[in-house]
Amino acid sequence: MQTVLLFIIPTVYIFFISALGVYLNIKFPKYDWTSGYYAVKGGAISVLATVEGGMASSLTPLYLCIIFPHYQMMIMFGITCLILLATLAIYLKVCRTQLYV
Repeated sequence: MQTVLLFIIPTVYIFFISALGVYLNIKFPKYDWTSGYYAVKGGAISVLATVEGGMASSLTPLYLCIIFPHYQMMIMFGITCLILLATLAIYLKVCRTQLYV
């Protein structure tokens, strides 16, 4: 089970951070950019919120595993399932968003 979680947990977090970043870039667009780099990385609100969301989603299971060491496997599996559901919800919301009229 640990080997399976070794591959699943980082994959779920990668998709979560990516979906959250795309959603926040849509929510807080920045149109005054001069190159493609600033369009993606120049939005301070979306970048900081994505970084903070990623850190919070990764530190929460760490603290829970420290507090409850006998339930580490259940905590990691449960948090991973919650993050996967949040990722799917964010992705579906992004897919329903019309970017061009």
